[in-house]
Order: sequence, then structure tokens, then C-alpha cells
Amino acid sequence: MSRAAFVVAAAFVLASSSGTVAQESKLFQDFRPGSEEAIHVEADKLEVSEPAGERVSVFTGNVAARRGDTVLKATTITIHSDAEAPASGKEAFNLIEAEGKVLITEKGQTATGNSASFNMKTQVATISGNVVLSQGTNILSGERLIVDLNSGTARVEQAPGGRIRGVFTPNAARTPEGQ
Repeated sequence: MSRAAFVVAAAFVLASSSGTVAQESKLFQDFRPGSEEAIHVEADKLEVSEPAGERVSVFTGNVAARRGDTVLKATTITIHSDAEAPASGKEAFNLIEAEGKVLITEKGQTATGNSASFNMKTQVATISGNVVLSQGTNILSGERLIVDLNSGTARVEQAPGGRIRGVFTPNAARTPEGQ
């Protein structure tokens, strides 16, 4: 999400009493339809199984997956694909799931949570559990972030009775990245 869009999202958060906010997002843009880039994965261990026509690859231990400028780190990342699908290419994966201290970074933006999923068929990315979004000194937190990768629309939700929280620094958009 651009800095301006992030600040606009803050205005929606502050005005929202329903516990949900929607805003256009560029987060996860490398997982949007049409990406030709490979997904690069590094881990301590890999286990592959093929139950009922599906190939399930479970990467564990200091896992990092990168596609373009987007980096996903977690304790465990599971990649689901059809057993008959090609081993690489844009049709290779159906679903990517991440568990345990999930960290997603992309061009100065960071999202953290307890779990995440990227459904390649529906093009929906979800981060759940103590979600924190940050860009520079701007911070937004909630229970769940849902991003429609087709439209770029992002929605932050909070558990019933909870509240979405944000800290937005005036003129933060003028601060050079990395400071």
C-alpha cells in the first residue's frame, strides 16, 4: 500500500465503528494474477506427500519464500498443488499457507501475524492473529487482514468487541525509506 493509501486507510479506520475497514492495497502485488516469477523457497526441512491427487510440500524451520519483491517468512510454509500440475510456472500452486510468526515484507511495508494464506485460485490473501501492518512510523493493527489480489482491495477486521488500532505520523510520507 502506498504511503498515501496507508494514511487514507487510517482515516477509514478512525471513522469506522463496525470494526472493519476496506482500502485499496498494493501489498502482495507479486502474488497477483499474471505473475510469471518463480517462488523461491529456503527451509531447514522439506516433506512432500501426494494425498488424493494433491501434492503437499511442507517446508519447516526458518522458512523464507520470495516472489519478486515480496518475502514471506514463517516457521512452516505449506504449498498445495494438483499432483498433475507442472513443477514450476504460474499454474504450479493452488494455495500457500504459513504458520508461526509470519512476516511479510515488500518495499518498505511489513505485515506480521500468526498465520497467512494465499489462495492462488481465488486470489485472496489472508493474514490472521495479532496482525500488525507497518510502513515507516505508521502502524495499523487488527485481528485479520484480507486482501483481494484481483481488485487490490484490503480489509482489516477485528474480533468481536475488539477495536482496530492505528498510529499515523504526520508527514511520515516525506521521511526517506529506512529511517
